[in-house]
Parts: sequence; structure tokens; C-alpha cells
Amino acid sequence: MTTLDTSGVLTFASFAFPPNLLGYCGPDDTGLLADHLDEAAVGELGRLAQQFDGAWPYLCLIGRHNGLDPLDRRVVEGYWLGGPAAARVPVSAMGDHVSERFRRRSGWRGIAASTADQGGLPTHAHHVLNVYPWVGLARAGMANPGLDIIDRCRIRQGRVLAVEEGRIRVRTDRLRLVGEFLARERDTEDLVTPTPLVGSIEPGMRVAIHWDWICAILSDDQAARRAGAERRALAQANRGARSPGIWG
Repeated sequence: MTTLDTSGVLTFASFAFPPNLLGYCGPDDTGLLADHLDEAAVGELGRLAQQFDGAWPYLCLIGRHNGLDPLDRRVVEGYWLGGPAAARVPVSAMGDHVSERFRRRSGWRGIAASTADQGGLPTHAHHVLNVYPWVGLARAGMANPGLDIIDRCRIRQGRVLAVEEGRIRVRTDRLRLVGEFLARERDTEDLVTPTPLVGSIEPGMRVAIHWDWICAILSDDQAARRAGAERRALAQANRGARSPGIWG
């Protein structure tokens, strides 16, 4: 029997908690995940992870091409933040994966070909910016909630400025549309809340934010991998601005 990687399971749960709480993915009963955000419940968290039909297939894909369990920490971080495990997935396998999962959905023609041709990797950044149709909707004029959903759904980085009565003030960035192109607007402030799985937070720390929640405290390497995965996905999304057929 495979032993669950506790650190991988807890990392997955921390990043998956915000969208599940909002009802966007994972178990229909959002209280299930919320009630098990504790290391003592790692077995149940591992089972609940398989109900995230957006993220789980990507974890399986990364794990398969690395010879690792889908909830191995390297696989989980590869998906949420980017890194070597995600980069080892061949672009042809990623293209096939996206095609099999999404090609029949209305308005998503050409996504699989674009993913493979542009070297798309199985990261959350690529999924948000290049697979889901929110970018196309925002370019079509649905700036709200379209652009807001893109911005809050991506994993963004923040620098902790202050701890204010249980909430954390961070300096972060926002996505903006410049014509048809996505760009980051730097030096904006936001108030966010740490998930129950995040440790003690102090001013100066770098943190990963998903929706309005801090999901992890980032090391230098993790911060660099997250930034690299996002730069790559943004570049691919902006190349897509020149190819209307991707979203048509």
C-alpha cells in the first residue's frame, strides 16, 4: 500500500480549499474539506483530493511522467507553482490530455493544438490562462466578472506588509487588459486570510495567494518557480490574442 506524502496532501488541500469553499470545484459539500484541514486527517484529505476534477487529472498526468504518486509534494507543487515535475511532461502528452478532457466543450476549439504547439505545461497557471475560456470572455468585453475571475483564480504572490486582526495586508499585483493583451499591474495592496494549514505569518514574508486566501509561505525557489510558470502561461495567452480562432 502506498503511503501518502503528508506534505504533498496538506499542500494540495491548502491551495484547493479556497475554490472549494466558494463552490467552484471539489466536493459538493464544502464543509467536508473545511472540517479536515488538519494533519491528523491526511488520509481523508487524500481521498477528497480525488474529487477535484479540475486539478486531479493534472496531478495524475504529472505523477505518471515522473514515476511519482499524484499527491507527492513534487507533483503537487509542480501543478500549483510550476517546477521540474511539471516540465518533465512532454508537450505532446499535455496536448493529448487537454484535447481528451476539453475538446468537446463549446467555444474551446483549438485549445489542444495551441497547448501543444506553444509548449503548454500542466500547471495551474496554464490551465487558468490558456484552457478555461475566461481570457476569451474578458477580451470580448466581459471585464467583470471575467477578468476578476482570472486574477483571483491564478496563484499570485504577495509580500506581507502587516498582520491586522487575523487578516493579512499584502503587496501584490493585478492582471489588467491592455488592448487584447494581459499585463500585470504591480504594487497594489490587498487584505487576505491564511488557510488553517498555513503557519505563523510575519511582515516581510512572501506568500502564495489563491482567491483571497494565503495558501503557502514561499521559499526563494518556490517563488521563482511560481513566477516562471506564470510568465510562461501569460506569454502563451498573449500569443493567443493574435489567434482569435482559439476562442471562437
